[in-house]
Amino acid sequence: MKKIALAALFATVLPAAVQAGPADEAYIAARDKYATEIKREAAADASQDRLDKLDGDARAALETQISKILGPLRFKGLGPKPTFSPGTLVPGYIESEEPDGLMFADKDWQTRLIVSPEPVFANWLAARAKEQEAPAAFRQGIAAAFKVNEFYTSTISSDAAFTGYVALPVTAPTGETAYAALGIFAQDMTTNAVPDSIVIGQIANGRVVVGTTTAGVKIKQIPACDKVWKGYEKKSAALQASAAKAGAKRDAKLAEAADVEAEGEKAYRACFAEEAPKLPFFAAVTKRAEALLQTARGN
Repeated sequence: MKKIALAALFATVLPAAVQAGPADEAYIAARDKYATEIKREAAADASQDRLDKLDGDARAALETQISKILGPLRFKGLGPKPTFSPGTLVPGYIESEEPDGLMFADKDWQTRLIVSPEPVFANWLAARAKEQEAPAAFRQGIAAAFKVNEFYTSTISSDAAFTGYVALPVTAPTGETAYAALGIFAQDMTTNAVPDSIVIGQIANGRVVVGTTTAGVKIKQIPACDKVWKGYEKKSAALQASAAKAGAKRDAKLAEAADVEAEGEKAYRACFAEEAPKLPFFAAVTKRAEALLQTARGN
């Protein structure tokens, strides 16, 4: 588990709460009780063994509760035994901020889905929305959150940040909300890397499913977009070279070079989003996203 600083909170107006049933309310109350107890023990410098025991027992009990709410679940191509999320209730770890739900994955961890009762998921999102750096979309509800990169980093990532390149034109049956995008999970700047991952978000039948899989096709560099990036790359390289001779202005030059690279990434992705729908791979990745949404419907 990885330690993080506790986020500062601020007051905000949230969208109307999703209607929770008695089982959802009982789960949320139990989760809050366990989290409060573990936080109190951690603040009192309890031993790691003590915290691990409390955390393991709490998450086992919560897994039983959430499994009963969701009922039997099976997803084609994914293992039948899920893992419980969050990975810990001990505050200060990245895993403590993961959503509540059951994670199903294939044997290679390339395709995975996290499933949660909609009121439970909405409760998690509302908590994340109060964090100081939270995207505004988090305060607008689950469907709005589907459209921002940070959502997938927080819910379905495997230790990397998601960057979306282009939304995919998926369809949904009546009564279902669905979203899909093509992008990349990366631990560093994406520069002009081509996307290789699909993400989906789905709300249906009282549950939320968030998932990811590989693009499934080889996506080649788009020359026009690569040209856009290389223009920024050249300018950034010149600034970095001049920084060596800039004396007291060295740090300012390096910061300017980094800003140019960031602008180049955005320009590259904007070009990709415009050009991708015209190319053959786009229909293939859209079809793959549709297939993952169908898998997410389960059973």
